[in-house]
Amino acid sequence: MNIKLCVLLCCISTYLFGQQPYWEKYLGGSSFDTGKKIINTTDGNFVVGAEVASSDGIGTGNMGDAEVVIFKYSPAGDLLWATRLGGSGPEEFGDVIQTADGGYAVIGTTDSPDGDIHSLYGKMDLFLVKLTAKGAVEWKQFYGGSGNDRGFTVLEMYDGGFMMGGEAGSRNGVMLMQPFGGLDGWLARTDSKGKLIWERRYGGAGNEHINCIIPLAGDLENFTKHYLVVATTSSKDNQVKANKGGNDIWVFNIDEFGRFVGWQQSFGGEADEDVHAAKLNVSDSTVTLAGTTFSMRGDIPLQRGLGDMWFFKIDMRGKLLFSQTYGGSKQEGISDFAPTSDGGYILAGMTASRDGIIDKNNGSFDGLLIKTDADGNLKVVRTAGYEKKDFFYGVVENPKGGYLCIGSSELGINGTQLIEHNGSYDIWACAYNDKAEIKLSPPTLSGRITDKKTGKPMKVYLKLTNNANLDSLQAVSTNPDDGRYIMVLPTAGEVSIGTLKPGYFFYGEDIEVSTIALRPNVVITRNITLAPLTIGATTNLPRIHFPSAEYQPTPNSRSEMERLLTFMKLNPKVEILLEGHASYENDGVDKDNLSKSRAESIKGYLVDKGIKAFRIQTKGAGVSEQLEKDTREELQAKNRRVRMVILAM
Repeated sequence: MNIKLCVLLCCISTYLFGQQPYWEKYLGGSSFDTGKKIINTTDGNFVVGAEVASSDGIGTGNMGDAEVVIFKYSPAGDLLWATRLGGSGPEEFGDVIQTADGGYAVIGTTDSPDGDIHSLYGKMDLFLVKLTAKGAVEWKQFYGGSGNDRGFTVLEMYDGGFMMGGEAGSRNGVMLMQPFGGLDGWLARTDSKGKLIWERRYGGAGNEHINCIIPLAGDLENFTKHYLVVATTSSKDNQVKANKGGNDIWVFNIDEFGRFVGWQQSFGGEADEDVHAAKLNVSDSTVTLAGTTFSMRGDIPLQRGLGDMWFFKIDMRGKLLFSQTYGGSKQEGISDFAPTSDGGYILAGMTASRDGIIDKNNGSFDGLLIKTDADGNLKVVRTAGYEKKDFFYGVVENPKGGYLCIGSSELGINGTQLIEHNGSYDIWACAYNDKAEIKLSPPTLSGRITDKKTGKPMKVYLKLTNNANLDSLQAVSTNPDDGRYIMVLPTAGEVSIGTLKPGYFFYGEDIEVSTIALRPNVVITRNITLAPLTIGATTNLPRIHFPSAEYQPTPNSRSEMERLLTFMKLNPKVEILLEGHASYENDGVDKDNLSKSRAESIKGYLVDKGIKAFRIQTKGAGVSEQLEKDTREELQAKNRRVRMVILAM
């Protein structure tokens, strides 16, 4: 390895994997995978609950649609074990907790007709699975009826049994209590093996679902065991005493038999609210709750846009102690939060805004992390993500310092995520330090170049060009021993990379770095294979673009045209055919002449730059060879192209 490359690799390796404040990684296969919750374990590790639709990679063995998968990881990111729960239909993750014996309880929903986890009673059923400390299935139970029933939360009881919550759409099976309306909130108590002891419904004429069950300390109104139930309701009758508009957050006390005791209270405003997490603060016997609000009145102090993060605290009698909203002019929401060792909170969710408290957003949605004090006042706001959709669904404080987040990240348009990104959505894990700022480093590009025919590494020069003015920014050579290279990218604008080697087709690609420059430790990987030239060999020139019904290339084609020019200069004996192509749209245009004119325009550019005209022949192929049959404009644009054929060399 050459000295410069070795030094640069060592510097980057130290930054990425040394004592640094931030890392991220992707876990997934080729389909849709989402991390839903992360919890600390008593042995210093972490357990993640996820929904995995991939049948490869982390989803190897998946029978069909999304399955629930439970993973255990070390603080270093090493996978300790993984347990798949599902059948050939879809499963939904609800909750995972660590149990007193060191194992885990998992609740969720299944719509599978078969498999280890399946719908026993009808359509969608709840499942409760007990895992050992090593992730083996100890037992499993199913609950439901002929309708749709879902499981969202589970709590281990003092006797080793469980209380679980969700929503009931059935009126038979094990859902035998008299229904109130559409979907009712549903609670059930089981023994230590998941056998049902009792089940109850809660609600009114609208819809309810139960999100959280919180065990309460102390003795309220002479009942020994009390629990706080946190639900969402659209009702204002039967058991629901009040509604402030739309969907409210409904909080009430029950005893260990599910009976109402003490008080109930609804929180919200004139529109819809939803709650995603609630936790007891043991130090002062208060409860903090987090979710999303669309209201502008009632318990909501401020609504900035299309939905804000909502964070509030209540005491043991339902009195509102504080109510805070966070966001910008678009959508925000809290998915999870965790108390921190300094007495504050860390909140995780998503944002689509670029204003308000959000000063940076790299795509349509970014993961959002907010640090607050004990009263919900802002201390730190961070966004993380790429040019498409990224979400945080779970967060915990790392006992060794900082915070761990779990969520999902959509594959970017330009593939700007780290190399591990495998599918349309991958499970996304991030670690943050607890400082106010994240240290940034320039994005880098690395990979390996090999001969397409032999598979052997090659010594090749790569050139980095500023697409705005075609200035050369950097040139490097691969290591001839293994074909590896590395380049530091600029922090703004669009650049292009190109490979140049006599006797081979060239490779080129445009990269928009503005969307990734503010992301810590971004490494873009491109492993490239170069095909040797042979007479009759062909290659498309995909980065030469043409407007509909026009023959002159667009300005953003210049970098590819420059690569073609350099290719012709490096291979002075090569003669080529430029074959123009047209798309189906604009039926009034002569496609044969248009496609020929496109090839002629590229030839004219090369000749004007000093390439002999006899070395270039042209041909119009019309619409005879369409790369895309779809008639949408963005796809038909791929058919407006030029292909190169080697005629002599």
